[in-house]
Amino acid sequence: MGKYSSASSSKSSSSSGGKQASSSRTGSKTQKWIWYCGNCKFGPWNYQIDTHCFNCSHQICNTCDVRQIPIDTRK
Repeated sequence: MGKYSSASSSKSSSSSGGKQASSSRTGSKTQKWIWYCGNCKFGPWNYQIDTHCFNCSHQICNTCDVRQIPIDTRK
């Protein structure tokens, strides 16, 4: 719990301009936050749980590319 709880609060304020990391539901579509490493450009990584790049161990920062993507939940 320790490393994820402290890292997630700093992620949402510095990397995404204060946007919350949680997914939001609008109708049948869900919005999800992902990020690409600013160091090696690998990704996408899950913004809610991945605090470091699995490829180069870079910690998410303001040079990383954070995006919100729509996920269609209709079947």
